[in-house]
Amino acid sequence: MSLRTSVHGDGIAADQRASAHMFRMAPLMVVLFVGLVIRLTFIQSAGYRDDMTIFYGWFRSISELPPSQVYAHIPGLNYPPAYVVLSELSAVVLRFVVHGSPSEYALNVALKLPPILFDIGGAVLAYCIVRRYANHALGLAAAAFISFNPAFIYDSAYWGQNDSVPTVLALLAIFALSSRYTIVAWLAITLASLVKPPVLVLVPLMLLHPFAVQGSRRRRRLWEMGFGVASALVLAEVLAVAFFPNPNLIAAPRHLIGQLVSGARLFGLNSLNAFNIWALFQPFFLPDKTRFLFLSLHLWGSLLFCATAALIYWGYVRSRDALALYEASALVLLAFFLCLTEMHERYLYYAVVFTGALLFRKRYRYAAVILSVTLLLNLEYGLTFMYLDDARATMVNRYEFAPWLVHLCAGANVGVFVWLLLPYLRLRQPPIKFIETVRSLFANPASSGSQPGIVRSRSAPPR
Repeated sequence: MSLRTSVHGDGIAADQRASAHMFRMAPLMVVLFVGLVIRLTFIQSAGYRDDMTIFYGWFRSISELPPSQVYAHIPGLNYPPAYVVLSELSAVVLRFVVHGSPSEYALNVALKLPPILFDIGGAVLAYCIVRRYANHALGLAAAAFISFNPAFIYDSAYWGQNDSVPTVLALLAIFALSSRYTIVAWLAITLASLVKPPVLVLVPLMLLHPFAVQGSRRRRRLWEMGFGVASALVLAEVLAVAFFPNPNLIAAPRHLIGQLVSGARLFGLNSLNAFNIWALFQPFFLPDKTRFLFLSLHLWGSLLFCATAALIYWGYVRSRDALALYEASALVLLAFFLCLTEMHERYLYYAVVFTGALLFRKRYRYAAVILSVTLLLNLEYGLTFMYLDDARATMVNRYEFAPWLVHLCAGANVGVFVWLLLPYLRLRQPPIKFIETVRSLFANPASSGSQPGIVRSRSAPPR
């Protein structure tokens, strides 16, 4: 009798836990559903008509051609193979749902729905990341930040761009890496890079991941990284052979690399409406071959980014802190947008999503809000410029029609970056913490439990 009572009691307790879990998840489901509905209301918006016309043409051609002929017969297609695969999957679904020639309405859905779904997936991922370090309420706030962010809705649902796809895949890669799903992480970053290459700046962080620990843990991570890199190379080779067929297996990836490199130099300009460091000192659309102190602007931007990225990578290895992987990812993506020339306004999107996944830290909470506002204004500015340029407007200087807004937002972006970078590198410490650090340098190792001259790593945030 007592055994039956015990089993019955365990069953009731399990049911209660399941009910409590569903009750806690209900607000998250509401956030995701409302975010999806908001985006669907914009799915028939025109965005920028020329962009959508190009996307329609690419989509129709991709759906009709085998992979091996896509790039040969669509000369204007400058997106890597993973974008083509995503378009082919959308075309398969569209053919299953719509028989005959699809209408413009159906094409809009086929083009915009994948980025919209990735937006919602990013909200789920942000919730999972925050829940590792903070409570349910903050996780819900992170999901709401992604779901209801006007800048993200503008980019994917209104404009019809696909920046959410590589961004969420990159966030998945960092989350999987921190969860020790190394192969998943490397496959995700490979797919992200082959949709849009900017996320390649996260690869050095992933390569340095084993060196953020010591001893047997480092050896284990090195082995895991080896398998992950091998998996990524196999995936890249499969896609390269599928889209650039060649009897020589080395020639196909060479074509793929060539495509990525050529895509990085499509516009030889200092900035394409991006509110970054170049917008503070110069007008937009200045040739980046322009020399300053004997070097071109392009080279200055590359040197500035490499130096900044090296500091961020070094800070991650030195910190030996699991959370620093997310911080370093957000910072290096923000540095990518701020420092390099030939930058589009939309490339701030990547950094904003990563800062949104760090909402449980007060500094990143403020940064995410500020960067969201500047991203939204930058998107509207860029789209307005294209309409003015199409109309050949002469009443205003269409190449910089709101300089005060440009300088204010660019200054805010640079200021936020410096505000996040200095504490990350521990170049600025509160006075009490600084005094404690100095004392620890001269403390007796026997009494302090640490070696002299060694500063303890940052403590893990509360769970």
